[in-house]
Amino acid sequence: MYSLNELAIAHANSARKLLEPNAEFLNGEKAAIPVFVNLLIQSLEISLKAFATEAGLYTTQKLRHKNFKNGHGICEIAKAINDKLDSDCIVDMLLPLRGTAKSNAIIKEMLFGDRFAPTRTSYCKRNLTYADFEIGELQVIEGAKDWVASVLIFAQKVEQWAVLNKHG
Repeated sequence: MYSLNELAIAHANSARKLLEPNAEFLNGEKAAIPVFVNLLIQSLEISLKAFATEAGLYTTQKLRHKNFKNGHGICEIAKAINDKLDSDCIVDMLLPLRGTAKSNAIIKEMLFGDRFAPTRTSYCKRNLTYADFEIGELQVIEGAKDWVASVLIFAQKVEQWAVLNKHG
């Protein structure tokens, strides 16, 4: 089938397609906004899982544990990866401040930001998928094209870094 990395890139590219041309579809079809956000979070989740498994840090079964919100807790997965690596934040490894500072900030906001926390929670509960969320639970990051590009770059860097940081 497809690797996790291929799937993460496909999710980010699908979100990118929703912005073409000039975000007309997304601006005209408001019900697609939760789909757009879901694609980006799903891409990030898959990227983190790909990194964790390819680097030998966690098995796919372990990543589905309730400690990781049944595999959907992107913040929890990222923190666990950081703990296992005993180094800088995974985001800083994949998206160094020099050259990718904007992407670094966007991914950190998605993973750890307080403002994005309600959206992470809604995603974990699968409420985002079915547009069953309360006011304030759907947060977007300003600059949709930069947001998509950041998630895509993160996904593209995973395989390269996972191999370089292989444990075990």
